[in-house]
This record gives sequence, C-alpha cells and structure tokens, in this order.
Amino acid sequence: TIRRKTYSKIPLQGNVYPMPTMAYIEDDHVRFSILSGQPSGVASLKSGVVDVFLDRRLLRDDNRGVAQGVTDNREIVSTFKLLFEPRSTIADRSSLTGYPTLLAHQHSIELL
Repeated sequence: TIRRKTYSKIPLQGNVYPMPTMAYIEDDHVRFSILSGQPSGVASLKSGVVDVFLDRRLLRDDNRGVAQGVTDNREIVSTFKLLFEPRSTIADRSSLTGYPTLLAHQHSIELL
C-alpha cells in the first residue's frame, strides 16, 4: 500500500485514490483496515474517517480511455471486511509504503 496525503486546496475528486484490495488508517495504538473483494475508490478527508466510493456517474468524458460518460450503472454486490487491530510497534510516519498485517493479508486472500 502507498501512503497518500489529503490536500485541502484541491477538489474532492483529487483526494480520492484507487483501493484495489485494501486501505487502512492508523495511529500509534490502533490500525483500522478495510479489506475489499472488488476495486473501489477511497479517501480519508478528515482525521479518523475513511470514505469508500462504491460507484461513479459522469455525464461527460473524463479522458480516461472511455471516450464517453459513465452512465450505465448496474447493481453489483460489494463485499468488505473491517478489521481493528492493536498496534504493538510505533507507526513509521516517514515511510511511503505500508504493509498489511498477516491477519489482514489472510482475510484479503479469502475475499479475493
């Protein structure tokens, strides 16, 4: 996983990042992980809050290869697991990457 920053000067869509399988937030004592069975968008716009975007609809082309708006939304089944884990080591704030715990990795494989 890659550490992401939230920027208050850009619009909401600039702070939404892809979540292929998992995302987490943590402090020095607790880690909260969201494990997903399907790709989604995720943002953490406030401290201690994680927003998961399940769907999107665009009336105009977003220049991402479709060459048309995304208006054909379909009902899909989304599967998530939420995992709260105590931290035994202090979180490394300088690292740009993070790693899931063994328990989170195991649950992620079960979902996939």
